[in-house]
Amino acid sequence: EALIVNPYDAAMMSEAMRQALVMGPDEQRERMRRMREIVRDNNVYRWAGSMLLDAARLRKRGELDRVTALSERPAVANGDNVVSIFERKQAAGYR
Repeated sequence: EALIVNPYDAAMMSEAMRQALVMGPDEQRERMRRMREIVRDNNVYRWAGSMLLDAARLRKRGELDRVTALSERPAVANGDNVVSIFERKQAAGYR
């Protein structure tokens, strides 16, 4: 609920300052109330918890992907399959 500006745009900065100076007390209070509510709900603890949960999900997903990828590969006599041949061609620069 803050006045959003590009700090490198002098005209935008001056307009935001003008708007803040002429803003009525009721609008100031309402903007500050909404901004405090947003900050309270999106604090550093919630952000850190969210990051840790996302990392745990990605780690679990990576483990699941690794396990399922190993179990889904078809057994071929020489160890080649379409995926491994394709990966080798990509590594060699073939398109």
